[in-house]
Amino acid sequence: MSSQLGGWISFFSLMFFCCSSQGLVSDGEALLNFKAGLVDMRNTLSTWGSPGEDPCNDKSPPKWSTWIGVSCSNASGRGLEVWALDLASLYLKSDNISAVSSLTKLIELDLSSNSFSGPLPELGELESLLHLRLENNEFLGNLSQRFPPMLQSLELQNNRLTGSMDDTNLFSLGSLQKLDLSENNFTGVLPALSGLQNITFLDVSNNGFQGTLPSTLFSLNLYYCNMSLNNFTGSIEVRGQSLRGVLDLSRNALSGGISSLLSMLSAISYLDLGDNRLEGPVPSVISEELRATLTFLSLQKTILTSRDLATILTSDFAVLKELYLGSDVYTLYRSHGIILDFPDLNISCCPQLRVLDLKYRYLNSSIGVFARQKLPLLTSLDLSVNRLWGSPFSLGAFSGMPQLQDLKLGNNRFTGALQHADLANQRHNLTNLKILDLRFSLWLTLEKEWIEEVLKLPNLKQLLLGGNNRATSNVLPTLCSLTYTDSPRALEVLDLSSLNLRGTIPSRYASREFFPLLKSLDLSVNSLKGPIPDGFWNMSNLDLNIRGNHFSGKLTSLPSVLLNMQPFTGNKGLCLDDTTVPDGFTYTGAMMIVWCSELQHGLTLWKIILIATACGVAVGSSCLFLGVTWRRRTEVRKHQQDAELIALLLDKGTTSLMSLRDLKRATNDFSVENEIGAGGFGRVYKGMLSDGSVVAIKKSIRDGSSSEYRSQFLNEVKILSQVHHRNLVRLLGCCLAGNNAVLVFEYVPNGTLQEHLSLKNKRTSLGWDQRLLIAHQTAHALDYLHTSASPPIYHLDVKSANILLDCNLNAKVADFGISKLALAPEATHVTTMRALQGTFGYMDPELVLKSQLTGKSDVYALGAVLLELITAKAVVDRSRGENISLVHWVGSLKRGGRPSMKLVSSSLLNIQQRSGSQECASLALDKLSVPNQVDRCEGIEMGDISSSVQHSTV
Repeated sequence: MSSQLGGWISFFSLMFFCCSSQGLVSDGEALLNFKAGLVDMRNTLSTWGSPGEDPCNDKSPPKWSTWIGVSCSNASGRGLEVWALDLASLYLKSDNISAVSSLTKLIELDLSSNSFSGPLPELGELESLLHLRLENNEFLGNLSQRFPPMLQSLELQNNRLTGSMDDTNLFSLGSLQKLDLSENNFTGVLPALSGLQNITFLDVSNNGFQGTLPSTLFSLNLYYCNMSLNNFTGSIEVRGQSLRGVLDLSRNALSGGISSLLSMLSAISYLDLGDNRLEGPVPSVISEELRATLTFLSLQKTILTSRDLATILTSDFAVLKELYLGSDVYTLYRSHGIILDFPDLNISCCPQLRVLDLKYRYLNSSIGVFARQKLPLLTSLDLSVNRLWGSPFSLGAFSGMPQLQDLKLGNNRFTGALQHADLANQRHNLTNLKILDLRFSLWLTLEKEWIEEVLKLPNLKQLLLGGNNRATSNVLPTLCSLTYTDSPRALEVLDLSSLNLRGTIPSRYASREFFPLLKSLDLSVNSLKGPIPDGFWNMSNLDLNIRGNHFSGKLTSLPSVLLNMQPFTGNKGLCLDDTTVPDGFTYTGAMMIVWCSELQHGLTLWKIILIATACGVAVGSSCLFLGVTWRRRTEVRKHQQDAELIALLLDKGTTSLMSLRDLKRATNDFSVENEIGAGGFGRVYKGMLSDGSVVAIKKSIRDGSSSEYRSQFLNEVKILSQVHHRNLVRLLGCCLAGNNAVLVFEYVPNGTLQEHLSLKNKRTSLGWDQRLLIAHQTAHALDYLHTSASPPIYHLDVKSANILLDCNLNAKVADFGISKLALAPEATHVTTMRALQGTFGYMDPELVLKSQLTGKSDVYALGAVLLELITAKAVVDRSRGENISLVHWVGSLKRGGRPSMKLVSSSLLNIQQRSGSQECASLALDKLSVPNQVDRCEGIEMGDISSSVQHSTV
């Protein structure tokens, strides 16, 4: 009996083993299955053989097999075992790499820098995997899968991964040492880091993480920590001092003070806290350990007093090489425009300093305070946009900075004339200078000999002098004093715009022998005249700008001029040489320069008219000319003031001041064919800029020269230039010229939420999940305006027509025309009549009655949008009788009583089973509120609306 039982046990064991073996996939088969699902664009894996082939035929484990990228062994009779797969940068493509999960012996897997897409594979069963590199691909989805328990390094940067960290086991992997999730689209709160007991490298930068920083951050033994470019808020709490090396918290919305950071941190070599909402004071004694190890410090856009700056600049930083203390106009606004006086300063703290950035700090000091500093290794000094005065190139200036390469002094208050003799005597001190920026120093007079002396600097690449339009009128330097040996051989950019220059262009400017590397020459907005030297047309890759002068003659380089006419406009005597037009060539764009034949004909006719009328109206013409000249100068002065004001409001890193001519060209002179929207504000056009980027251009129908609308326009520019959020429409540029007020936005291709809810303009319907996401994104963007902006920003016109949807149906809140900055962070409301400019149906009744601007106004409006998302009904509909407003209509349903639970239950069941037409779907809520209602959609309940396919109105 026992022998029979033993036989059965043996039989079943054999059967189980055989059946189990049939389900196993060998490593060789797994590799070939993986290869079969690939697009091998360069046939790199041609060395991979056929089934049954042994790529590891050596009995001792080799480092590499005969199959490229495969490390394996075939020893001890265990069969082929792949323990490393390195296929980085091989131009491979696939949307399903799940076959690698069968390689259970893998220790290292590197698929980086290819074109893999789709979700990440489930790799939790690879219990031996230590190193996983999947960066620089196009993987999608979230991190809900389980990762191998022994993983030591994971690199997922630069993919398209999304979602929160709620369902991942990553942050409980105690063996993980390196984690790189940067440059994805992760959102939500970053989990606690206490489970990462051995982590030394953490990079979550350039995502959408929110909330406060993990409380255990400073207790970890990190040598590299990068959390920049997210949406982290709150203060920085220093608990523990284990963190060392690199700490980058820049470009978030962090607030509070920096005192504890600078007094407690130790062993940090790189500290970047810039582009947040941080404030001083700087501790009087900065941590000794920090001063001994810090090589990089950025406190850009941090509110600091003159004492704070002086403390930093005079502290003993032994190895500090880069110091960024620059600000921006928004930080100045937050700090109430405090002028920082520096009567004297001795920057003796930083003998190793290479870079010093103090731009936008409103420094009130003589340039001599900085010019006499002894910084022998300094290569870059940025003092632009301050209130510095004096002459920037007095005798011996900057002699203590012999290595200086970049000197940026633009937008200050320098006075007097720049003497060429002074510069000639100190040229030996500036032999390494590459960039000299003196733009918009309005009281600075430039002598032509001084310019020629500067051009003799042997390494100079950029000379920027534009915008000094109060300089004394002078002839454009002839450059005759320069010989071939001391000609500007390295010069790439020369900006001589708006300098009141007169005369003609000397031939040396149009010589490649004299300017061998010149890429950009700007002579715009001067009083230059005469023909354009032909040598310019032989200078390939030269960006020449001569607009706004008095040049005359023919433009013979037809193709290059036709590609971009804007740099040549504003010269009434210039024309396009139509004799050089290629056969069959047609130009369909808006001509900004006339053909020479048309100009000649026009001039002949004009001369006839002028001769016939000159005698009778000579005196009147003179008076008219004087009046027009005075008016033109007034307008030019006003436009210049507008441009300077707008330039101060803009975040120059993301927004630019654009010309009306460029915008007309981008929209084919605002043609009807390019129009994509309209409203009470004006019209929106789709346009293409000269760099090929597609944009949305909003042109107001209101007079931009009126003081009221000009103020409203500048308000929108100010607000949009200050806020940066993925769910806010990004402002790219603006233009205020005469009565034209134009804003340039990123192009959001999928129209408005209102269009999708009403299915207008052939828009697609939105499923429930998508509606919920849109609601969350909109609320998140408004929360950013209310809490992260300082002072808070209230939108005041939140509505479905102002919520745009991008190509992935993500929400983008737009139209800040009547938005308002609260006067102080602690203000709960601001009385204003402009608040009543909102849209009926979305306006808070309390706001209307009290004329008060509050954050709750946006909350009320968002509530109306949520009702739109739920019901797909218009916010204002006169067919609803006395309940015109959707908010009131829903309130009447509530007061009228709800349906029975049985009806609710059956309706919800039908949601999962049935779908109905849009017309019937619009009656779903009515049917629940009036259960006995009979209509032509009889038999269709709430379930007649699919939750993800049809247009839902529940």
